[in-house]
Amino acid sequence: MPTTAPRRRSATRKSLTDFILDSALLDQRLFLVSEEKYDEILAQLNQPPIDNPGLRNLFSRPDHWDSA
Repeated sequence: MPTTAPRRRSATRKSLTDFILDSALLDQRLFLVSEEKYDEILAQLNQPPIDNPGLRNLFSRPDHWDSA
């Protein structure tokens, strides 16, 4: 059975924020692409965000760990 993130976090004795940041920093990947593909990716990243009502709704809710 895979270990869940909360169990891994509690084993490290770190705050949830520190655990997530450390996990994200350790999960870096190197992608090699041609200059043309790189320019395409940059063009897409520079586009304004697409409206996502579901995501907007999710982020408007209070954090469940702050309601305790």
